[in-house]
Amino acid sequence: MDVPLPLIPTLRPAPSFRLEAPDLDAPPAPEKFEQAVSLCAGALKGRTDPVWVSGLTSLAAGRAALLAAEGPVWCTYRCDEEGRTPLDVDVLAALIVMEGMGCAAFGLEGEDPEALAGQYRRLAPYATVPLVWPGELPRPALALELGSALTDPDVIPCASGTEARFITPDVDVGEEIRCGPELVENILEAEEQRPQGALKISVLDEDDLWAFAEAQYAIRDALCLWSDVPELLERALRCYQGRAFWDGTGDLDPEFLERMARTYGFILL
Repeated sequence: MDVPLPLIPTLRPAPSFRLEAPDLDAPPAPEKFEQAVSLCAGALKGRTDPVWVSGLTSLAAGRAALLAAEGPVWCTYRCDEEGRTPLDVDVLAALIVMEGMGCAAFGLEGEDPEALAGQYRRLAPYATVPLVWPGELPRPALALELGSALTDPDVIPCASGTEARFITPDVDVGEEIRCGPELVENILEAEEQRPQGALKISVLDEDDLWAFAEAQYAIRDALCLWSDVPELLERALRCYQGRAFWDGTGDLDPEFLERMARTYGFILL
């Protein structure tokens, strides 16, 4: 597969190293995710030049590569004509998560140039990073304006593990959900009662963290992740294979929250 071609704006230099995406379920168990991060770190150790992670199908695999990399990363996702990866992830959700975590460029892989062009048109309004075209396909003449939808302050993109979600600055997160043995049932009930809303899940101790990690597959709405313990919040953000937000409540150090935003794409309202 040829190196992806930049659309707009022009990117230099192009990656000289390609890493095939790690094979991960969506979402994987925390220990399997950390193994993938370690494998990517070993493959990318010492590389500060741009690298290309190809063949992505899950958010977990892209997140593992970004957490492991020491330099710029180009991420490309395989998708069908509907913009879904083989693991049924919407590539718009993938863009939202990858750019939130600092990827240098984002692109798609597929066989139908016309279908891919349609997906790039769908992605462009939400892109804050350059988009790249599959190098082995003829590049179309695409007139793309990046980030046009993001000029609206009421459009804040989030993502679950498979779906793109959008919130406003005054989003109603509903009743706080505590982690526990009935977390999946509570998530499903809350999403049924408030379709296309937002969930607020609190992680207050070690047991909560593991319950959250096991139940996150059930989350389809935008997620407000909350804890008053910085270490627990960071570990929850690390294992959550989506892009969560902070509702501005609580008393955590602003510098810590800013680091969570830079590292995990945590959205601070």
